[in-house]
Amino acid sequence: SSNYELQADKKFCKVVCNGIVKTDLHGVIFSPEYPNTYPDQAQCDWNITVPLGYQIELTFLNLDIEYHQEVKCPYDSLKIDAGRSPREGPYCGKVPPSPVVSQANWMHLNFTS
Repeated sequence: SSNYELQADKKFCKVVCNGIVKTDLHGVIFSPEYPNTYPDQAQCDWNITVPLGYQIELTFLNLDIEYHQEVKCPYDSLKIDAGRSPREGPYCGKVPPSPVVSQANWMHLNFTS
């Protein structure tokens, strides 16, 4: 389940999914509310760090992010910084990308809806 916080306007809540740090050698990352539809206005950041000498391989089991035919991922998307230039993504749609391998022992994921 996701955490929500009341916004300053005292009318709307926003999902809290930023500043998440993962340090395990194996793990799974889900969008907020998975397997249900993710909420609007989410701004999620995951920082993955493993011990020096290790790399991270991010393998997608499923992808279902709003897709737009005319412009690549204008609204909802996943972007990945794996220490390479250019950064990976943005990703959207229903076709999972190939696995992403980090250049070093860290990776940053940013999901926006």
